[in-house]
This record gives sequence, C-alpha cells and structure tokens, in this order.
Amino acid sequence: MNRLKTGNDELDAILGGGFPANGIHVLMGSPGAGKTILAEQLCFANASAGRPILYVATFSEPMQKLVGFLQEFGFTVPEKLGTEIVYEYIGENVLTEPERLPERFQELLTQYRPKIVVVDSFKALADLMPDKSAWRRTLDAIGGMLSAYDTTTFWVGEYSSEMLSVLPEFAVADGIVDLR
Repeated sequence: MNRLKTGNDELDAILGGGFPANGIHVLMGSPGAGKTILAEQLCFANASAGRPILYVATFSEPMQKLVGFLQEFGFTVPEKLGTEIVYEYIGENVLTEPERLPERFQELLTQYRPKIVVVDSFKALADLMPDKSAWRRTLDAIGGMLSAYDTTTFWVGEYSSEMLSVLPEFAVADGIVDLR
C-alpha cells in the first residue's frame, strides 16, 4: 500500500509508514491539539513539483494565521508556497451559497489537480449548512468527488470522540487520527 509520510518519524511508525494514499482521513481534536500544524507538516513533507498540494481554508483558520505561523516551524520551505503548496480560501462561498460547495471543490480539483487536499476546518463547513439533510447531500457529493480523483484528502476539524458515531463525515472517512 502506498503511504504518505507525515513529516514526523514517530507518527509514521505508529501509522505503519504514514497515511494510506488516495483515502479520506480526518484529523480531529480540541483547539490547540496540533491538527493544523500536523496538516501543514504533512504538506511540506510531500510537496513536489509534479502536482501541487491544495490547502483549502474555511472560517476557523484564516489565511493570515495559516501562512503567518508557518515561519515558526523548521519544516517550512517558503519557496514551495504558491507553487507546490497552494492555499485557497473558500469561506465567502460557504456564507453566501453553501449548496455550491461541491461545485467549488470541483473547480479547485480541476484547476490544481492536487495530489493532496487539506480542508481546514471541514467541521466549519458542516456547522454552516442549513440542516443535516443538506450536509449529508453535500458530504456525499464532496466525498464521492474526492474519492474519484487520484488524491489523498485530510479533513481537519474540532471534533470530539462523542461525535464519531453521530456525524456522517466519520462514516465516509478511511482513517481517523484524534490528537490530544
């Protein structure tokens, strides 16, 4: 099985060599647990000129914070930003037309053809949907689309263990890492 390195040798050992490629994985935990840092470290560990990595920012993680904090970490390679690792903010789409999320994801996948997609925070998208039915339809469309592409996806969010058996995104996920 092809695996993606996390950029952290200890975590790679726990995961049997890294995250399985071409799956949908949830990085969950409370605020400050290190979800975003792990996601960004993973991006820099796998970035190459062949296909970019797409980091989709929503409401919980403003662009200035995501990119600004990177300079503090040794894994950051500034030259990769904007070319090998591309950040896109989709918060405005969710506020005005949440039902267009699958269409927006399709546009981004077509434009960048990424090998890795990170959505931070994925939970924020669900929180803004008008009802559970709309979220399930949107989740099904996004999950199906991402599974059809040759890409590995990470949904980052402030989920708790109690949510594992309740929220539909966990039924779609191939892997779940709970950071504490």
